[in-house]
Amino acid sequence: MPKNPNAALSNAKFVEEIADCYESIADSLHTVLRELSDQVNVSTEKAYALITEEYGLRTRLGILRADAKNRTVASVSINQEDLIKLLNETAVFIRTSCSLDDISYVLNTATVLCISFSPGKGEVVNYLVSRLEIDIKR
Repeated sequence: MPKNPNAALSNAKFVEEIADCYESIADSLHTVLRELSDQVNVSTEKAYALITEEYGLRTRLGILRADAKNRTVASVSINQEDLIKLLNETAVFIRTSCSLDDISYVLNTATVLCISFSPGKGEVVNYLVSRLEIDIKR
């Protein structure tokens, strides 16, 4: 069976494109945290934890950009275009959410997905993509 040339993360260029999507997620998180921090009923601890997650995500996307050729993943079921769409939907979900708990729930899956990009981790990536699809529809 021939390989799918449009499989997500199958080459360094695709990994760099996904890093750009993660930058959008981090930017969305930053924006919503600034907006929610003005509300009286926002937990300082939860907000601080999400700020820390934002910094970690930005560090990880830097790694993806700097080492894209070593972050490719074979056997990913989703096409690159569909993964970009899913990550853009994740950024919109975060940007439009009013609940730190909901943001944290989705961000956790998105972050673990980002960390999983490594050769030989196709099954892990496939699972986490399916989880993220479920999480943002929940």
